[in-house]
Amino acid sequence: MATLLVNPRPTNSYFVKYSFPSKNMEYMASGTPLLTTVLPGMPRDYYNHVYLLEDETIDGMAKKLNEIFNLPANELGRKGNSAQAFVLKNKNNIIWAEKIKEFIDEL
Repeated sequence: MATLLVNPRPTNSYFVKYSFPSKNMEYMASGTPLLTTVLPGMPRDYYNHVYLLEDETIDGMAKKLNEIFNLPANELGRKGNSAQAFVLKNKNNIIWAEKIKEFIDEL
């Protein structure tokens, strides 16, 4: 079992502000903690459920990884469980189908 899943997508590309990687959702749903860059397309309600890599340099990543790996195991478990519960409760297919239905109804 992995201790941490990492998606260090660089944020300096033009397309990044219009994208949200499905990999992040899959990682969160797994219950394993996620370290990701602060993607412009990622809603803020995700922030409390993941570890954020704000310094995208090699030194910044090393520092953040070191910080995370020095956390107690129960803190890592709590973060992973929080992410999983958040995704399963708020970002599931039933919720999104309802949002699409509401959108179509408004048209």
